Amino acid sequence: MLQVDNEKIKTENNIDYIPYYLKVYEADSLYLTNNFQRSYEILDSLFKVYEPLNIDNYAEYSVYLNCCLKSGHFENLREKVIYGLTHFGGIQTLHKDSRKMYLELKDKTSISNDEENELKIKYYNSLDLELRKKMLQMFNDDQAVRLENGSNEEMKIVDEKNRIELNSIFKNYGFPTKRLIGSNNAYDTPDKGHIDFEVFFLHQSDSVRKKYLPILLDGAKKGFCEPDVYATLYDRMQLESIGKQYFGSYSCSSDNEVCTLSNPKKIDSIRKSIGLPPSIKYYSWKVKQYSD
Repeated sequence: MLQVDNEKIKTENNIDYIPYYLKVYEADSLYLTNNFQRSYEILDSLFKVYEPLNIDNYAEYSVYLNCCLKSGHFENLREKVIYGLTHFGGIQTLHKDSRKMYLELKDKTSISNDEENELKIKYYNSLDLELRKKMLQMFNDDQAVRLENGSNEEMKIVDEKNRIELNSIFKNYGFPTKRLIGSNNAYDTPDKGHIDFEVFFLHQSDSVRKKYLPILLDGAKKGFCEPDVYATLYDRMQLESIGKQYFGSYSCSSDNEVCTLSNPKKIDSIRKSIGLPPSIKYYSWKVKQYSD
C-alpha cells in the first residue's frame, strides 16, 4: 500500500470533514433559494469548528461572504473578503445574482480592482508553483491524447507517465491538496489552469486505482480530497466490474437518468456516509437554480 506522509504539508487535519460537507450542501440549497440569513447561520457556525475549504462547484466560503452581505452581518466583512481572496483566489459563487452580489460585496468592503488583483496574485504565489505546473501538464496531457483521438498505445504512454508522476508526488508531498496546487474556484490565475483531480486515477489500471482508493477516502474525511473524487473512481470501477454503481456518480442519458444502482433503496444514506449530497439529483437541481 502506498504510504502518504501529510506531516510534510501544512494542511494535516484530524477533524472528520464528512459532517462539514453535508452542512455545506444544506447552506448551499438555502443560498440558492435566497434564504441568506439561515445559510449565514449554518456557515458561520460551521467555520467556528472547521477550517473553510471552498470546495469546487460550491465555493462555500464565497457563499458565506454573500450571505453576510445580504443578511446584514457586516462585522469584519472586509477582513473576511481579504481572507477569501488570499486563501482561495476568488470570491465568486454560482447563483443567478452572483455577479450583482460580487460587485455589491466589493463596494461594501472598498475592495478595488487593483487590490483584488494584488490579493489574487498573493494567493497564486502562495502555491507550490512547481508542483502545480507539473500537475497541470499531467492533466493537459491526459486530456489532449483523448480529445485528439490518440491511439491506445499513445494513451498508455501518457497514463504510464502520469502513474510514475503520481507515485512521486504522493511520496514527496503527501496528498497534493488545493493549498499546494490551487483551487478551481480561482478562475483567473496567471496560468489559467484547471485540474480535474479524479482524471489522474480514472485512466489507470485497476491495481493502481485500488492502491489510491483508500487514500482518496481518507483524504475526503480529512478535507484534503473532495468526496466526489473518491465516489467517481469507486463507481467507475463498479460499473466496469459489475455494471452497477454504488454512489450514483454517473448519468447514462441526456436527462440525467442515473445508471443502475447496486442499492437504490439506501442511496441517500450511502451518499451521506462519505459526504456527498444525499439527493442523487441535487447537482442538477443546483444548476437549474442559477441557470434559469
